[in-house]
Amino acid sequence: ADPGRQRVGELLGEHPDVAGVLSLLALDERPHPEHPGLSTGLVLNVKLMQAVGEWEEPVTVWLCTQDSVSAARADRVSHAAQSSSWGLGLVFGLEYPQWWGGLVDLPEALGARDIDRLAGVLGAGDHEDQVAIRDGGVLLRRLRRKPLAHESGQPFRTSGTALITGGTGGLAAHTARWLATCGVEHFVLTSRSGTKAEGAREIAEELEALGARVTIAACDVCDYDALARLVEQVEADGPPIRTVVHTAGVGVLGSLADVDLAEFEAEASAKLVGTAHLDRLFDRAGLDAFVLYSSVAAVWGAGEHASYSTGNAYLDSVTRSRRARGLAGTTIAWGLWSADDGGMADKVEADSLNWRGLRFMNPRTAVAGLRQALADDEEFLAVAEVDWDLFVPVFTAARPRPLLHDIPEVRAVLDADDGDDTGEDDSLRERLRPLPVEDRRIALRDLVRTHAATVLGHPSPDAIEDARPLRDLGFD
Repeated sequence: ADPGRQRVGELLGEHPDVAGVLSLLALDERPHPEHPGLSTGLVLNVKLMQAVGEWEEPVTVWLCTQDSVSAARADRVSHAAQSSSWGLGLVFGLEYPQWWGGLVDLPEALGARDIDRLAGVLGAGDHEDQVAIRDGGVLLRRLRRKPLAHESGQPFRTSGTALITGGTGGLAAHTARWLATCGVEHFVLTSRSGTKAEGAREIAEELEALGARVTIAACDVCDYDALARLVEQVEADGPPIRTVVHTAGVGVLGSLADVDLAEFEAEASAKLVGTAHLDRLFDRAGLDAFVLYSSVAAVWGAGEHASYSTGNAYLDSVTRSRRARGLAGTTIAWGLWSADDGGMADKVEADSLNWRGLRFMNPRTAVAGLRQALADDEEFLAVAEVDWDLFVPVFTAARPRPLLHDIPEVRAVLDADDGDDTGEDDSLRERLRPLPVEDRRIALRDLVRTHAATVLGHPSPDAIEDARPLRDLGFD
């Protein structure tokens, strides 16, 4: 076992009456000595959550960061690196809802009123799990709808060179085709494989047919020196880079409990390290667009996507930091692009997502969202196709999720559920209340086995083995 993870478990064992854990670990932004692509605080938070997940008694976990997320218009986000712990926390909150408290971002200058507000948040018990404390007040995180417009503002125009990372993938191809209509003269498409990447030649030929020059370069965005040399060479040979789009990223399924830190670092580095390198290289005026491709996994979380959510959560904070410096910056959190069109969901089973209300986007919808984000100079926009009637009951099954409460379709689903109370929950409580604790567990186990057997078509609950995970029993 990892010694850090083991030590946290020992501490919990030494204090069995602990009801909550407040983690300030994220504030340690130093590169981890064994995993330099990750901050020390992030690694320690992973170990903390793994240890808590093994703890038999529920203990409420809160993660704190400091000036790491964009909560108020005046925020400069001086500690963007800490925001990756927000992505980690969102996943923990889905995989271990019974242990989840929430996320709190503290101000850069902490006063006595802020401490009082923090104590109030921790003791509120109102399920608000994403908050920021500013000027002695508490701000609550909410997702709000922005209508998708056919024509919005002045059309985005650019010129010169566009640098696109992950440039030979499906997302990059759709992006480049549209940018070719916006005035880009030269495309530099980077990937680790360069011209050897599948489909690279076809993308180049397509863009050249649209009138642009194309350079496909083998360059790892996580290698700063190689990336800097490429940028210097490109700008010495042709028009300056005026548009940057960072699409590179890796999404690998795996539960938080089973996270291997070396694999976690490799999977998250394209977003964490790559984004930091691009921000450093293009810490300058003169760009028409600096676009970071994120994911809704970093907006509302995604079970079994700890490294992906962690890496993408960093992007919005980098964008806010750039805006505060007077620089171009836009983050787009994408839903699922169709696998048939080279999207991010090429390893995801459609049926597994459909019953949860997540739909594959037509690339035309995605490009329309990109066009609107740049035309309106948006700082952050989430673009996804969601069936809220299906998504909301699954997403809120274990606990309320206030993040979505301002979306009209979500509110309608929640209100309908409140109005359809059949009293079954109360009836179950009445049946369980007089029973000893162990008999309650037996009764609940039998109830779950009976319902599971019915759903799976078994003639008897005896076919449902207690110790087998639901997925192994036949549930998707």
